[in-house]
Amino acid sequence: MTEIAGGASVAARDLTALDQRARGLSLRWPIGLTAAVLYGSLLPFDMDWTAYQASNGFGLFELTLRGGTREDILTNILVYAPIGLALVLCGGPRTLARWGRVPLAVLVGVVVSLVAETLQAGIAGRVASWMDVALNTLGTITGAVLGATLYGAGHGVTRWARRELSERPFTTTASILTLGLFLYNLVPFDFITDTTGLHASFGRARWDLTGVRPSAFGTPPYYGPMIGQLGGAAWFAALGYLLVLAAGESGRDRFSAVGSAIKHGFILASLVEFMQLFTVSHCFDLTVIALRTLAVIFGAWCAVFLVVGRGDSSWRWRPGLAIPTVLLLLLAVFQVLARLMSSFDPSLWSVQGIDLAHVRWVPFEGLWHQPMAKAASDALSTLMTYGTLALTLAMILGRVRAGLIWVIAGAVVTLVALGVEALQCCSALGTPDLTGPALAVIAVIGSSHLYRPLSAAFLVPTAATTSGVRRDAALR
Repeated sequence: MTEIAGGASVAARDLTALDQRARGLSLRWPIGLTAAVLYGSLLPFDMDWTAYQASNGFGLFELTLRGGTREDILTNILVYAPIGLALVLCGGPRTLARWGRVPLAVLVGVVVSLVAETLQAGIAGRVASWMDVALNTLGTITGAVLGATLYGAGHGVTRWARRELSERPFTTTASILTLGLFLYNLVPFDFITDTTGLHASFGRARWDLTGVRPSAFGTPPYYGPMIGQLGGAAWFAALGYLLVLAAGESGRDRFSAVGSAIKHGFILASLVEFMQLFTVSHCFDLTVIALRTLAVIFGAWCAVFLVVGRGDSSWRWRPGLAIPTVLLLLLAVFQVLARLMSSFDPSLWSVQGIDLAHVRWVPFEGLWHQPMAKAASDALSTLMTYGTLALTLAMILGRVRAGLIWVIAGAVVTLVALGVEALQCCSALGTPDLTGPALAVIAVIGSSHLYRPLSAAFLVPTAATTSGVRRDAALR
């Protein structure tokens, strides 16, 4: 009992510290976002310094006023919005009124945009324009106003989410994962708007159980269709696992918990796949529904026989016990193999054809050559993959010293990312790129910040569950 009460106090202290830190962002956020925007603005770094030797002597006066496509307009606005948002949310709530930071955020956005457009005047592949400066400024204003307007509401939602995660970790996590799977499988939200496109979508749909559609958006053309779907099925297996434990949190028996999990997973898989009929870049496939439903059943089976059916309910007040190490090891191995196999195709294997001259040594240059929607989807998919792997490794190494955990996890994730690119070098269609390793490092850094609230909710007892323990002890 003393150990449980002590764990609860640790959890409460961790959540209180996180709540205090959530009052404002660190100064590293606006600095990092500004550096990232300038980095992306200067891709592909083919500077031509003779362009600045004009009669006026400065590239800023070479800017023109030109229009742009809808994608250019959205890109210029969305890229600069995080700068304004971070500047408004930076610092504690008492240092300066939120609305008082909006002019400062706008000024920083204008200066950064002018610097970026001036330097772009000397890059052959970029077109500097006063219209871009105006759109970038509009993006900064949008982010700043959004931050000042929604700060209070966002802080309240964050506290509510932390409280729910602390009191009902499995139910909250299952709800978040359900919403995330629904949204992620519809990216890039290119819904069909005409009857002709709808007829074409129904025509290419696969209504039988004879095949699996290629993995959507962001995977190499030689990526095996079945391998591509195994990654999505693994997420549904995790959902089935969490749904059974969530039902156990509410006191339901194992049979009704399994039935509820299967029903929930089947409805989600069917709804997601049905929505594919109304998008341009996806294709409906009945096999996907069957595969993901089987994955939910497998996840529910693991939860019942490895956790719920152990004969005690200790996992309810000690959620970390609901994540057996053997499952974490299998999950880590699966993620590594799936990532490496995504870049391997025996029919395209050619060791003699390795040409390092085709390697893109500049990180994110490959994303720059893609449309915004596809680049965003690629980056999000890579961050999710490596971030999940980093969190899995951190949970496996939970008893190791905190600093050493992320050194080991970061090294493993980075080596996997480099291995993927090395396999791409040996493929006839592969285009090696350092974007993956760079995103892997970013994913590890982000996971290290996310791990603390997750560990506070899952790896130590919470105040809500401690009362349940005391009640059980009194009954005994």
